[in-house]
Amino acid sequence: MSLSGRVSIANNNGCDRFVSTHCNAFSSSSAHGTETFCYSGGSSYSYDLRNKVNPELVAHMGTYNRGVKTASFYVLVYTNMPAILGEVAFITNPSDNAKLASSSYRNEAARGYLHGIQKHYGESAHDPVSDKVCDNKWSCFTCSGTWATGSYGSPYNGNYRWRSTAAVSDPAKFQPSLSTSGAWKVYAWWTDGSNRSAAAPYIVYHSGGSTTVYKNQQVNGGQWNYLGQWSMSTGKVWLSCWAPSGYVVIADAVKWVKA
Repeated sequence: MSLSGRVSIANNNGCDRFVSTHCNAFSSSSAHGTETFCYSGGSSYSYDLRNKVNPELVAHMGTYNRGVKTASFYVLVYTNMPAILGEVAFITNPSDNAKLASSSYRNEAARGYLHGIQKHYGESAHDPVSDKVCDNKWSCFTCSGTWATGSYGSPYNGNYRWRSTAAVSDPAKFQPSLSTSGAWKVYAWWTDGSNRSAAAPYIVYHSGGSTTVYKNQQVNGGQWNYLGQWSMSTGKVWLSCWAPSGYVVIADAVKWVKA
């Protein structure tokens, strides 16, 4: 893609920031290290983004710090938003090139950009945490033999478990391992229907004990429904069938989202 094509994508799609990443090169193999550029005529935001990203790249790559600089590169001059260009390392230097050839170091470069951008926006540097989903088909889910399998409506991942309501707990258990401790938002998925319980009891276990959340499964099927947010180190949500008789409860899937 041409330089003007790259600029056009950013300018025509309402982008807030433009980050161009490169491998450097020089006629002498002695040249090495990391440097990051912005346009001398750019806004203070360009300078701040450059100044936040460069030290993160150096720290994550373990490279020599060549500093922050200005240049009239096409993608820096003609972008409408704050823009930077990072030269991660030199492909012409054996030590630098070995890092550029390493998938783990390329991942570190990505983390350097991420953490620098986060600091530019006033956030603390952190790695993203993936959502954690437990579906009734997976090993993180268990239930007794009294739970039947169904597929009516819009199930998550093809099917769900169901059980008639009764004055007994007999819970369906969603218990995945979480990647980190802290605050998590919890959601549940079910298929709706007139025979579903209007008070399906989800028992959410957390650092402070447990909380029972009653959800109306006659509505809002085929989507993630919010149960609440708690501090927890392990994922543990049980769906009990102890609810008014004459209905069924649907155990389909539960999702944890890092808050």
